[in-house]
Amino acid sequence: MKPQKSSRRPLVTAQQVADHIGVHKATVYRMVTEGLIPCVRAGRAIRFDLDSVLHALAHNELDVDVACRIIANDDNLFDSFMEKVLTEHENAAKQAQEMD
Repeated sequence: MKPQKSSRRPLVTAQQVADHIGVHKATVYRMVTEGLIPCVRAGRAIRFDLDSVLHALAHNELDVDVACRIIANDDNLFDSFMEKVLTEHENAAKQAQEMD
């Protein structure tokens, strides 16, 4: 009898998760430690089901303190966060000018 193929996607590494969500690998491990994303442990190895991670991130309401710590400890995430904040600010200013 042939082994059945799993319909689940293969497990991925912390680096693959980091690349996918745009953060540093250390941030992924920090999110695991803080209970924000699920992981699978096999001995010393930690692997992730990417769909489960994305679902957890989409449905977690991050505590402001946790979110700030994650952003502050990851230069890439901090830069992208600040870029988004500035873009939203500029868009709001343009909309306010158009309404005047």
